[in-house]
Amino acid sequence: IMGSLFDYAGAEEKYPNTNIDIILPFKAGGGTDNAMRLVQKYLEPALGVRLNFMYKAGASGALGYIALSKAEAGGYTIGAINWPHVLVPGIIKDNPGYKYSDIQPVAAYDKDVAVLAVHMDSEWKTLQDFVEDLKSRPEKISLGHPNRLGYSIKAAYEFEEATGAKPKHVFFDGGAATKQAFLGKHVDSIIHNASVVRKMKDEARVLAVLGKERVGAFPDVQTFAEAGFAEIEVYTYRAIAVPAGVNPEHKAILARAIEKAVSDPEYIAEAEKMGLGPNFMDTAELQEFSAKTYKRIEELYSKYEKSVSK
Repeated sequence: IMGSLFDYAGAEEKYPNTNIDIILPFKAGGGTDNAMRLVQKYLEPALGVRLNFMYKAGASGALGYIALSKAEAGGYTIGAINWPHVLVPGIIKDNPGYKYSDIQPVAAYDKDVAVLAVHMDSEWKTLQDFVEDLKSRPEKISLGHPNRLGYSIKAAYEFEEATGAKPKHVFFDGGAATKQAFLGKHVDSIIHNASVVRKMKDEARVLAVLGKERVGAFPDVQTFAEAGFAEIEVYTYRAIAVPAGVNPEHKAILARAIEKAVSDPEYIAEAEKMGLGPNFMDTAELQEFSAKTYKRIEELYSKYEKSVSK
């Protein structure tokens, strides 16, 4: 096939020496699939083998996480997994069907910041307008989120803490359902990935970015901090993960291939055109992010949803 740049030193056979199955926990055509399809173009030449996509959608990604956690640890089944999404089922469910320790991060390839958007024909022109109206009508204005088993718990309650306002939170089962509900005007507003909202520029007015800095898709839109509120950071890190027990050398080869793919200028240009955020994060960095984010989501869940049944 293609010539690989990475050989497994000292092994009888190089890794990888056959095609790799990659589990996607969300439906084809969604944000995770689109981002991974782009990376695929650059990752396959680096690895020297093909990636076979396997869709295991359902339960807000949990079915895919379960499938990856139970896969054979030979290095030939990997997953396109989103952080912090993979962390959340273990926080809010007594038995999510897998342990986080059964899924090992390899490296992230994309960083997608969340934004707050309202309908283009709405009366809210600024974040301040929106917050003032929320405060005058607590729990009357709906705010849609992609799912509870993702970053949405963090987004929902950090929004409340930053603004002192309380919307009616509506949690959907995935990004596509959230987008459809918004376009059908079944919710007044949404917090969603910038890469998704940019495709609705005629229908959505973006009021604020939930990140440290502005995003290229909406260069004129302020962050929460710029708008005078407490800073909020809500990101989706799209990453490659493997089941526990995969040879560390194989994981290192995968990580180097991901880094090479994400560093390719052509990939960067294509990703930015799609509204994605090319971003390589190695295993250690991803583990550090996981630990910090797990703790924060656990705190928010305990504080705001103690009465919610697991």
